[in-house]
Amino acid sequence: MHGSSTAETFVAENITKSLTILNNTGLTGQQRSEQFEALLLSLTDTKRIATFTLGQYAKNAPQAEQDAFADAFQKYSVAVYRSYFSRFAGQTLTV
Repeated sequence: MHGSSTAETFVAENITKSLTILNNTGLTGQQRSEQFEALLLSLTDTKRIATFTLGQYAKNAPQAEQDAFADAFQKYSVAVYRSYFSRFAGQTLTV
């Protein structure tokens, strides 16, 4: 990394952790999926992001609908990031 900062180090370390999990052939597909999801969810507040995504509509939506949206958003986010990082198997990272 060039001109390493705390933010760059954080990003680089967590992308490396993600790729390590997704490229670990010693794990089953289910184990990779579970470990990647746990890492991603430890780094993000998907409920807050989901509420932000709803924008003005979050105000008037019943709590049950907000919770259902947050759950669906979390599952979607994990799937998208898993797919995205899987495409970089065997590559190196420079932040």
